[in-house]
Amino acid sequence: MKKYIIFIISFAVLFSVFEFLFQIISGYLMTSFYMPDITSAWNQSENLPSNVVIKGSSYLASLLFALLAAIFAYITSKIFIKNYGK
Repeated sequence: MKKYIIFIISFAVLFSVFEFLFQIISGYLMTSFYMPDITSAWNQSENLPSNVVIKGSSYLASLLFALLAAIFAYITSKIFIKNYGK
């Protein structure tokens, strides 16, 4: 039972850390490489629709981070159990 609790806690922490770091790094890169073209945006603004459609994000990155977090959580729980007893 102790083994499963360690795995669950380490999985939750690692998944949160990986997801947070991905959001920070991708936001930084997108912001640093963005070059606005104000005149082109102004000329295209008259053809914009009046309603907004919000689409969901891709689940591929979340699944990849969940898999990565599960692998690291498994390794962490094995090391913790090995070093601190059963």
